[in-house]
Amino acid sequence: FDSTAGLTPEQRAQRAADAIQFFIPVFKNQDFEDEMEWRLIFTPHPGCMVKPKFRPRGSMLVPFYKLRDLRSAPTMPVPDRFTLPITHVTVGPSANKVLNTGSVKMLFDSLGYPPIPIEASKTSFRS
Repeated sequence: FDSTAGLTPEQRAQRAADAIQFFIPVFKNQDFEDEMEWRLIFTPHPGCMVKPKFRPRGSMLVPFYKLRDLRSAPTMPVPDRFTLPITHVTVGPSANKVLNTGSVKMLFDSLGYPPIPIEASKTSFRS
């Protein structure tokens, strides 16, 4: 399955840049090899029964999974929850527009919301 079929070269380049930006933090600088740190990278299947949790980190909303939750994943779907009548979300300016927008989408998906437009603010970010 080619997820870039039908995209312009600019759109393909943007997808590649987004992927690189997403994966850079998983590579550890060689100078820190003495720490003996392990990094676990988990990309859930779309039908994963475990929903991500979220925590703030600086100006970002970071999705994460607890290993305990993954180990004891339910075998039945979680019942629908009450959802607010939200019809659109604009994510405020930040240095990580793509990541923050993706995190907000994951949050709404995990809460059982139907697909709604989620976009990054067009306002420029000043740190």
